[in-house]
Order: sequence, then structure tokens, then C-alpha cells
Amino acid sequence: MQMSLKSRKRRMELQKLLNEGNYKHNVEVLQKGEGALVVCRRPHSSTCASEYIPCEFCKGFFHEKQLWIHAKSCYFADNGYDNEKNFVRNGRCMLAPFLRRADNDENNLNSVIEKMKETEKYPGLKETCFHDELIREFGMWLLDKLGNDDEQRRKDLDNVRTKMRSLARLLSKLNEPKLFAQPLCNFLCAKEFNAVVTAVKSCSKEADSPQLALTLGHYIKQVALLKASVALQKDDPTKKKQPMSLWRCILHNGILRFQLLPIEENVSEL
Repeated sequence: MQMSLKSRKRRMELQKLLNEGNYKHNVEVLQKGEGALVVCRRPHSSTCASEYIPCEFCKGFFHEKQLWIHAKSCYFADNGYDNEKNFVRNGRCMLAPFLRRADNDENNLNSVIEKMKETEKYPGLKETCFHDELIREFGMWLLDKLGNDDEQRRKDLDNVRTKMRSLARLLSKLNEPKLFAQPLCNFLCAKEFNAVVTAVKSCSKEADSPQLALTLGHYIKQVALLKASVALQKDDPTKKKQPMSLWRCILHNGILRFQLLPIEENVSEL
């Protein structure tokens, strides 16, 4: 045991390990659609399970109205997240692959991709969106956020296509120096961080839009959260061993800055 017996760091790491186990139990409950969630703060009255969302830093479950209060002071939150306001969105993103979906959801996603326009400058993006697992999961999550067909506007589906297309362009740029095309999940690891940064900047310069680089940075972070959830859902040991990281980009004084925030080593080293 490398940490002092009564140190705060040891105590918090053990709490995070406990949260990891509770998180795995909770997502199994959500997948089955039955059972009881283990939350960090028990409600005073009967509450719907869908109102509880995990913290992206410690994976503890909190009520959606209290999550931001916890996340602001979470022990495992990085200091660079002072301006982060999307704790609820990121928590829901983590849960997206585990939620039970209707049978026609895949058909709806295929219909959205089918209407994507192909261009001579960027050919093959539609095919990439059809076959890449993470881009499809990202699109499925975006469609879930739109709600029922009656609640959607026409431009909402166009926005989903645009976001998926942007990730497909990035993946195409990442695969240019590769001998064989690789899926997006293979690039969301620490060793490919510089390649992703270079590809994002290249896409931004081609489009002559600094805002595109910032937007892609936000998409990458959300897809990284989805990757971790998909690996847990499929119990994929190869993806679990990959060093997952939090990606974010900052546009400060007109300069695009990227930071790689590695998650701490496995708590088993305690």
C-alpha cells in the first residue's frame, strides 16, 4: 500500500473505486430496465431513475439538479474545468449506450445518414458514418436528445448530419497517413493525441474556420466519453486497457490550444 493509511488521497481513491463498482451496477440496471440505482445522495422522496446522472470525474450518481454543485468541487475534477458548464450533458452522454432503445432507432439513424450529401472535395463521408461505430453512437445520442418526431424541427436533423459529417472528415484526415483505414476509437488514446491535434488544425485551416477546430474539440470529448461507455457495455478488455483521456480545446486570444488530461493510474496500485 503506497498511500498513508489515513491520508485524504487514499480515502478519495477508495471512494472512487467504490463509485466505479456502483457505476457498473447502475448501468446494468439501466440496461435491464429493472432494479435499484446506488446513488451518492439518497432522495427524500420517490424519484425517477432517469433524473440521476453520473459525474464524469468520479462516476458517482447524483440528481441532475445537484450534479453541477458536486462537479464544481469534485476531488477528481481538473483545475482547468473551472469554465465547464455541461456536466449534465456529459453525464447523459456517458449513459447513452446503456439506455434501452426502440427497434426503429437504428433505422432512423440510417435514414438520417442516407440523406447526407456527398461532395467531390470530401468523398466517402457517408460511408464512413454508416460503418464507424463511435460516429454512429454519437449520431444515436444526438437523435435521442431531439425527442419525438413531433418535437423535432427540420433543421435539427440537418444539424445531426453536420456534426456526424464533421467527425467523418476528421477521421478521413487521420487515416490519410495510414496504410489501412482505422476506426475513430483507435485514435482516442494518448499515443495518438498529437495526430488528432494535427488533423483538427488541418481541417480548420482547410475550412478557413478557427471555430471548426473548437467545435471538433468538443465533439472529440463527447465521443471519448462514449468510447469508455461502449467498452464497458461490451466488456472489451482491449479497449479497457487503453489509456482513456479527457480531451478539450481552448480558443484563447485567437490561439487554439489543446490539452490532454490523462486519467490517474488504476486504483489497484493503492
